[in-house]
Amino acid sequence: MTEIKSNYFKNRDLSFDIAKGMGIFLMVIGHTSIPKFVSSWIYSFHMPLFFLISGIFFNPTKYSSLLSFLIAKSRSLLIPYIIYLLVSELLKLTCNTDNVTLWFLPVLFVTEIVFYVIINLTAKVKCKHQLCIFIITILALIGYLFSLRGVRIPFDLQNVGHALIYYTFGYYFNGWLKKICTTFWKVILMIVTYTIVVLFLPNLDMLSNYWGIFIISQILAIVGTIIIILSARIICTWNDRNPLLSFFKWAGRNSIILVGFSIPFITVCNKVGGYFIEDTHTIWFSVIKHIAMWITMYYLSGFFLKYAPWIMGKYSNRIPSKY
Repeated sequence: MTEIKSNYFKNRDLSFDIAKGMGIFLMVIGHTSIPKFVSSWIYSFHMPLFFLISGIFFNPTKYSSLLSFLIAKSRSLLIPYIIYLLVSELLKLTCNTDNVTLWFLPVLFVTEIVFYVIINLTAKVKCKHQLCIFIITILALIGYLFSLRGVRIPFDLQNVGHALIYYTFGYYFNGWLKKICTTFWKVILMIVTYTIVVLFLPNLDMLSNYWGIFIISQILAIVGTIIIILSARIICTWNDRNPLLSFFKWAGRNSIILVGFSIPFITVCNKVGGYFIEDTHTIWFSVIKHIAMWITMYYLSGFFLKYAPWIMGKYSNRIPSKY
């Protein structure tokens, strides 16, 4: 088993783990007290990133039927979601707030199901790719109309049309996205240019189903995601013992626990801290609680992987993530 795990991680493209790790780090930072321009930059791409990377690794041939696909996705997404939702409801009762990041899990679940169904329905059609993209476009336009009308669907499923844009792009451009690379200074130039452009445009906020400037904001979200992937490729070239590389690699492989527990942990810290200090929004308190959160999540992920991997959507018949 050790040899199998060794080969698995040796053949695995670490850049996508690192890109997810960077995305989850930005997600946590984005839900804290930070300057408006920083949150605008983060929100412009950080959630589209996860849908796009999920699309890159979508493989319909892995599953023999829709039922087997549903079971696999229920185990990896719905079971953790139910557990995290219970924690969120407890948080709502005790701290009068909930985990605003949980919307991502049911939306990704439904997005993957919808995409699986479309891919299989169009599989035997002569112009299958064109038909698939046409259907996705229609669903995306419906999602945009939901945004304009302020339509809300249970479990935030009004976001599925929006999510399908990034998921579809990841699927159809997966070969290119797995090969692209560039130099360090070109990435820096891309980040600076992207930041300048984004700061002058309205925010994209998938949680609120706000699309920003239609089409332009979606293109920028894809560009931002590509820049993160390129940045991850640069980080991949660093020494294996580099702490930043190790951190992002761990965070990417265990991102689901951070979606489920990071915000509740920080909320509890704010609640408890309020009994001892007057202002819980100071820089020093923010730094302390974030360090405590990341350390706790690291050891918690190791504990769950060993004793209750299903809480993280992982099972014994799959290769477990390192932590």
